[in-house]
Amino acid sequence: GQAAQFGAHDLTVLEAGTAMEFEEVALYADGLHTNIVVKFPVRDGLGHIYATGGIVTDITDRKNTEDELRRSEAFTASVIDNLPNMVFVKDAKDLRFARLNKAGERLLGYSERELLGKNGYDFFTKAEADFFTANDRKTLATGRLLDIPEEPIKTRNGVIRLLHTKKIPI
Repeated sequence: GQAAQFGAHDLTVLEAGTAMEFEEVALYADGLHTNIVVKFPVRDGLGHIYATGGIVTDITDRKNTEDELRRSEAFTASVIDNLPNMVFVKDAKDLRFARLNKAGERLLGYSERELLGKNGYDFFTKAEADFFTANDRKTLATGRLLDIPEEPIKTRNGVIRLLHTKKIPI
């Protein structure tokens, strides 16, 4: 268990003869803790290794926070992907796609992977892209929801769809 883990890391450092970093899990009185441990060989005056030393940093709270964030992101992604309406996210600087849900993929005929990092000019006519860009910029400039009751868009297969779009700044 725990002693074997620590001993194996000590032995690795002794064999390598250099400092190394490990993530170790240790049982404390209040439960399991995750630590980043830097272990290093300790040398005598002649340069011979006679022990290992270590510096331990408890990262339990950080790991718990990271785990909770991953769970929250997975939940949010699952909800967004399973909504029946198209959801997309564009970065504010270049208006490049950062997210497109499954409903959006079905509606537009493009996969999220195809759209990521690209903007409207890469997929739509100049007139459409100009319209989308103007509305995106207006949304960002006002900092408020922009309700577009009728927004025509040409899908990958050439079909014109009429969308009711609501754009919000995030």
